[in-house]
Amino acid sequence: MTPAFDDLPVALPVGCAGARVAGDPSAWTEAFDWPTELTDAAMSRRSDFLMGRLAAVEALRRLGAEGSVGRSPEGAPVWPEGIAGSLTHHSGVAAAIVGRGADGQGYAGMGIDICPRLEGDRLRAVVRQCLTEAEREAWASEEAATLAFAAKESIYKAAYPRAQRFIGFDEAEIVDVGDAGRSRVEKHHPVDAFDRRTHAGTWTAVLADELARLLGVDTVTGSYAWDGELVYAVLALESSR
Repeated sequence: MTPAFDDLPVALPVGCAGARVAGDPSAWTEAFDWPTELTDAAMSRRSDFLMGRLAAVEALRRLGAEGSVGRSPEGAPVWPEGIAGSLTHHSGVAAAIVGRGADGQGYAGMGIDICPRLEGDRLRAVVRQCLTEAEREAWASEEAATLAFAAKESIYKAAYPRAQRFIGFDEAEIVDVGDAGRSRVEKHHPVDAFDRRTHAGTWTAVLADELARLLGVDTVTGSYAWDGELVYAVLALESSR
């Protein structure tokens, strides 16, 4: 069975390409050359790995780039030379975004995250552990907290290639969300007032001083889109010029 790829539902930065794949990859796994550490891994973990790599290869193809996606000792994807990229997966869906990034031109880092709408115990845990006090006040609804969490995950993924260290959730604070096709959303307006199935737009975060110094920017702006019960968050960091 040939994997069926689809466009990402979220707006991509200029010059970037993305792809997603969904389904049961069990029919594709037999001929795959697994990393040693995944040879005996559970099928769910192997499936997530395979789908992420399939989405990444398709995104590279759409960008017009050649090469394969490797794996670092820590398990992170290793992109072809001159390419910045990121991948994510959740519950049978995998997505990837790539862009050119070399010699101070293009992008220094990419981040993409998929997150299901948070509720119950997981929502309470994310609000308590991952959101700042200001965010807990501004983004208290299920959809708003989910978006804030996904946006922070995309910041971590995009920033890590340059920062090369752990980045805490308190090092970026989501301060604004803008809705595509509607007027700007003020901070304290509940995001869940809109239809999750079609709601999309941009988000902006303020970075803590040390992270801002490492990245050379004080704020970052990414995009997001709800697709059913999943939110996609994307960020691309430009290279220093």
